[in-house]
Amino acid sequence: MIGLSRCSTTAALAPCRDRTSARSLFRIRLTASRLDFHTDRGSPYTSRQFRGVLAELEIRQSSGRTGSCFDNAAAESFFVILKAEIGTTVWETRAAARRDVFRWIAEYYNRERLHSTIGYITPYEARARFHQRLDLAA
Repeated sequence: MIGLSRCSTTAALAPCRDRTSARSLFRIRLTASRLDFHTDRGSPYTSRQFRGVLAELEIRQSSGRTGSCFDNAAAESFFVILKAEIGTTVWETRAAARRDVFRWIAEYYNRERLHSTIGYITPYEARARFHQRLDLAA
């Protein structure tokens, strides 16, 4: 699933206004048989143009139900943890903030922090196990 990605190699995702910027979101070639892109119901994500790019790339779009707080539970959980861990840090520049948040995600959140939703292993380990299963199946 692409949307809120906990993978440190994925480009940050943002609303896309044109086909070129939408395509730039999908730089990584994934080996999964199906790829989902989960978003809210905002106009950038529901436009014909954006849905057309997803269809062209054979990506299934997914969005939460209107008014359901449970659809965004994983994203909400991530941001609660991020805010708790980084706290009220004030950075001098946006670049410094991006660097520190990226480092936190890449080094701690993905490689050290155990996640209950994936069996108390790290996302890095979960991804390695997934790719190992793919290699065995090939």
